[in-house]
Order: sequence, then structure tokens, then C-alpha cells
Amino acid sequence: MGYNDTLAVGVLPMASGHTFYVQRLYEVQRVPLYAVHCTFQYGANRGKRNRLREAQLLADPPEYWTGARLLHQHAWMELHRRYHFRGLDMQLEAFWPTLRVAAVTNRSVIIPKLACCCDK
Repeated sequence: MGYNDTLAVGVLPMASGHTFYVQRLYEVQRVPLYAVHCTFQYGANRGKRNRLREAQLLADPPEYWTGARLLHQHAWMELHRRYHFRGLDMQLEAFWPTLRVAAVTNRSVIIPKLACCCDK
């Protein structure tokens, strides 16, 4: 207890953007969710609102989720998967010629860091 025994004090479970949206740590640890802190997100505030909306933590009118313009999650995931793998393919396509030249000229290659297009 704190403040003259009138305020309960305790440690809340971690709930950053990554631990909530990606790791779903509160589910793994089987603890109640008290709050979510929207940490850095691509797309700035629009991206944060979108993540909250996807987790159904943003108050939207029912027609937002049932309207004719709704892109269902499985369709979105398929588009995202294609984007991610295409980005990886483009990076590898640029790397293979370098590897061939290094083999022919007996040189070493400094392997570039590959960019990841998703956070999972």
C-alpha cells in the first residue's frame, strides 16, 4: 500500500507494443491485460491506430468491421507474405552476381545485412 494506505501499489506485467502485438506475452504468461503502450510503429500515429484497431482495442462503429470495403485478415496476410518474400528475393537477386564475381576472382564477400519487411 502507498500514500497513507489509501493507494494500492504493484508492478504491472510488461505490455509494450512488441510484447503485446508480436510476442503476445500476456497470453503466454496468462496475466490480465491492463494497458498497451504503443511504442514506435512504422506509419507513425496511423500505424499505431491501425495496430490498436486490429487488436480491437480502438472503439470503431460496427460498420467499420462489416462494411463492403473490408479486407479480411487472410487476404491481408497473403498480401503481406508476398510482399515480404518478394523483398527478400530482390535482395538475394542483387547478391548472387556479387557472389559469382567473388568466386571467379578468388575474393571474399562481405555479406550485406538483409532487410526484413515484417516484425515477426
